[in-house]
Amino acid sequence: MGEWDRREDESVNQWSRRLIGDEWIDRPSTRPKVIMEYFGQESAKSQIQPFLKRVEGFPNTLILGRPGIGKTRLARWIASQRKEEFEEFLCPINPDSLPSLGIIMLDEAHKQKHPEWLWTIMESEYVSVLAATTRPEQLEPSFKSRFMLTVTLKRYSIGSMTEMGLSILDMNPDSAMLYASASAGNPRQLELILAVAKELGAENHEEVLSACRITADGLTEYHIEVLTALRKAGRPIGLSSLAGLLYSDEQTVKDAEPLLIEMDLVSLRSNGRALARNGEQYLSRLEQTD
Repeated sequence: MGEWDRREDESVNQWSRRLIGDEWIDRPSTRPKVIMEYFGQESAKSQIQPFLKRVEGFPNTLILGRPGIGKTRLARWIASQRKEEFEEFLCPINPDSLPSLGIIMLDEAHKQKHPEWLWTIMESEYVSVLAATTRPEQLEPSFKSRFMLTVTLKRYSIGSMTEMGLSILDMNPDSAMLYASASAGNPRQLELILAVAKELGAENHEEVLSACRITADGLTEYHIEVLTALRKAGRPIGLSSLAGLLYSDEQTVKDAEPLLIEMDLVSLRSNGRALARNGEQYLSRLEQTD
């Protein structure tokens, strides 16, 4: 089987999902079958709203944001609103395998080899290309220039996450708000929590979060490992040094850092990042509860 034959493989559902009108085929059980509502991201929605009802095709759009923030969810919602056929692909992709009609989602677009092969389909009046990436700096300038819109998704508010949670799982508002807080504004993290809550009972808050290995304020095991590594270092260290201590890669560290900095657990300095006083206190509290 060749590099580009993913749609013929047994794992086809991992690589391609289709929307006909408003109805999704092969949708994960925690997501609604019809995407008529998209919670939060008001700035992004206001940016794309003028193009949802126009007769011409939806403009080629670059969607930026952290992992799990809902880039693919936004693409699906756009296709649902326009009632167009939709297919999702994971880059790198062979252009010959792309459909000639509807809305196409290219995930991890920074991994696309020879993006110039996409120019023809990106210029087609019958196809709209939506490309998602967490690493826009790795896109070639000529590739970036072919997107009419660039939409950046931000971390969701607790209110939006609470609404989303209530739409996914039947539970009381207090539980929905608690799980929204534990999701740290990340829909993917919320879906994990709610999938476990569905099995263990939505009201068993402590048990659910313990099973997910997520704290009530949204820190994952990896976040705790970052804090512990910085404590072990005992001084400000660079990104590569921190990644080495974690046996991780620099991008994974960069993806985890914003929440830790926002919570004032990690401080960025001219000579690197360091564990903040609040971070030391946070680790101490965790140790006391173990």
